[in-house]
Amino acid sequence: GTLGYMDHKKIRAKTGLELRRDQDVPKLWQIVSRNYLEYQLTPDWGVATKLDYGVTRMIDPGDTPADFMEFDAGFSYRPVDNDKFNALFRYSYLHDIGNEIQFDSDLFLDAEIRETAHVVETDFAYDLHRYLGIVEKLALKMSKMDTNVSNSVTLSSFLWAHRFNFHVTRKWDVAAEYRVLLQMKALDTIKHGALLEVDRELYDYVRLGMGYDFTDFNDDLRKPNNFHSHGPFVRLTGKF
Repeated sequence: GTLGYMDHKKIRAKTGLELRRDQDVPKLWQIVSRNYLEYQLTPDWGVATKLDYGVTRMIDPGDTPADFMEFDAGFSYRPVDNDKFNALFRYSYLHDIGNEIQFDSDLFLDAEIRETAHVVETDFAYDLHRYLGIVEKLALKMSKMDTNVSNSVTLSSFLWAHRFNFHVTRKWDVAAEYRVLLQMKALDTIKHGALLEVDRELYDYVRLGMGYDFTDFNDDLRKPNNFHSHGPFVRLTGKF
């Protein structure tokens, strides 16, 4: 079931609840809830929050093989009188209990992982010229992981991405991006690399891009990183 509300000016809200019973062996109950709220503080400032929660429970024998929660709170700054500059800020809290099927990394291989993490991110975009724009992304993740085969592990990750957008024509863009991922505490590594992309505007609010990622890590620190991101990709972007 889903319930939504929108007043077309300041507020957009949506909440949903899913309930599933799996008759396989072992029998499972699954509950998932998704909640979203967006509020336009001023014409320039907006705030949005999201809360997703889910739990999987075995009936016989009693066990909880999976459990997750994600809470996001973010601010957006999009000045109406100066659309050359835009900024986004987001804080995320993650709590996840997942089995070995969900995770495949060099740090924890074939092990049930329980993770609690805090992620702080910010994005800045500025048009230097009608044909050139830059985007800066900074993100910090502080997480604690427990497994069924080892003691607790603390991991800190810092991501920096620098992107140039070249507006070749009104319809065509070319982008070059350089990323750095620094991991500390449990791991002490530095990964870096480039990304190239070409995209085209299909409609006024939709763009389709194709590119190649020369790095092997994900630029979204909220997701588990399997370091298999290398290769070609397709990106569909919408704006409103």
